[in-house]
Amino acid sequence: MAPNLGNAAVVVSVALLAGISAVCGGGEDADSGLTASGALTPTIVSGATEAARSPTSTETSVLDPWDDPTPDVEEIEQATLEPTPTFDPGDVILPTVVPPPVEVPDPLDTDLEMRLDEIEPAVAALRELYAFDDTNRRFITQAELEERLAGDLEEQREEFDELGRLYAILGITEPEMDLHDLFLDLYSSSVLGFFDPELNELFVVDATTTELSPQDHLTYIHEFVHALQQQHFDIGSVLDSDEIQNNSDRATAYRALFEGDATLLETIYMFQNMTQQEQADAQDLGIDLSAFFAAPHMVQRTFLFPYLEGAQFVLQVFAETGWKGVNALYERVPVSTEQVMHPAKYQLAEQPIDVDLPVLEEALGEGWSELQRDTFGEFSLAVYLEDRIPQDQAATAGAGWGGDRYALYAGPGDLDLLVHRLAWDTVGDAEEFLAAFATFTEAWLQAEWDLLDGEEGAIRMVSPQRVIYAVNRGAITDLVFAPDHSVLSQVTDRLSPGSGSEAGLSEPVPETSTEPLEGEEEP
Repeated sequence: MAPNLGNAAVVVSVALLAGISAVCGGGEDADSGLTASGALTPTIVSGATEAARSPTSTETSVLDPWDDPTPDVEEIEQATLEPTPTFDPGDVILPTVVPPPVEVPDPLDTDLEMRLDEIEPAVAALRELYAFDDTNRRFITQAELEERLAGDLEEQREEFDELGRLYAILGITEPEMDLHDLFLDLYSSSVLGFFDPELNELFVVDATTTELSPQDHLTYIHEFVHALQQQHFDIGSVLDSDEIQNNSDRATAYRALFEGDATLLETIYMFQNMTQQEQADAQDLGIDLSAFFAAPHMVQRTFLFPYLEGAQFVLQVFAETGWKGVNALYERVPVSTEQVMHPAKYQLAEQPIDVDLPVLEEALGEGWSELQRDTFGEFSLAVYLEDRIPQDQAATAGAGWGGDRYALYAGPGDLDLLVHRLAWDTVGDAEEFLAAFATFTEAWLQAEWDLLDGEEGAIRMVSPQRVIYAVNRGAITDLVFAPDHSVLSQVTDRLSPGSGSEAGLSEPVPETSTEPLEGEEEP
């Protein structure tokens, strides 16, 4: 459900302090809603935990990247797993950062160039991917980063306005919140580096171009893994594909793959080559994360999903089949956040249901236009609900997700409308979700649901801002967030049985492959 901004895909490293994954667990029962099922702590993302500084880390110098073998997988799991929300591992709605064309860079110090030249083959050997092309590399200042972000995001004002409409309808933000400024602050304070596949250029955010700090070291490793991914798997073209651009859940799942891959490699490299002090220095970021904590819960969790749940997904494959198995993931990529959160569903090639949501512009009449058509996915749905109901209830409500599609409309007089159709694995899953959604909206709007006469199971809630409608028809749920009763009636007439749209399903999305991963048995 994220707008994909710009034509070039830029892969970023972000910096967040230790414990963020627990702090932003969300919901009113956040403290009690965490389990030990956990996700791999990304070095660059969430900083060092006490576990990451455990005595199991190899006491070798960071100056010798070839010194030690890869640490044991069980050691990595024990040292780096942190608790995560109970929905058991993600755009939700995060724009892609696309810097403007790069000016002629200042040359790096000769010693630093030599140091980077030593690191690259060590990373390639550890990741078992040969670098067959040179990667351009630049160290830029924080001011240069902010200038690039400001220029790019300013060009996307229209997309942020649409995003603001969606957020406001769903109660994620207040209507007056400036999402452009929110995302500018978030990226400016959190990005440590990025890789641009189109330019084949790697950027590290650091004013110093003469030496490599431990933090820069890990950032460079992470981004160089993205360069290897581009050379071998062409991640830039995949990110620019229609399949990704038109389905934010699928885009989030794909980002979880390549960010989880880079995060896992970075973590292994850290244990292999850094002393405990060097690890601590690398994680002592000393940056202001107030923008992150000021962001809505859904933005926080979606920001972290590729690094947390993504790393856990890749780690499970790596533990069973090594890097050969991880490489095979790029041949049959996860197509939904459901597959990332529940790897067994990936192994079984359980495909999302392709949901047919009718176009409503004609039914709505003059002055109405469709702004967005996209997919939430299980992850975004669970995160949305857990902001106002217990995490375990939100996780259960989202776990039966089979597929969904929503459409956002703008109407005359600045009216807006959201129509959302969800497909579930079973009728019981649909009933479970609707009960959780009813509880969620009651907590959000402090209002009660009314049972509608003449339509079995349909309920309606009236608030000062809008009218919300919900109904289950078998394993299909329809949700409508309308500005008034008149618009709601126009929409429900089109969605109701007899209109030709009640089934709401077409064929499941095609599979790339159903072959098991290398070294695995048929499920």
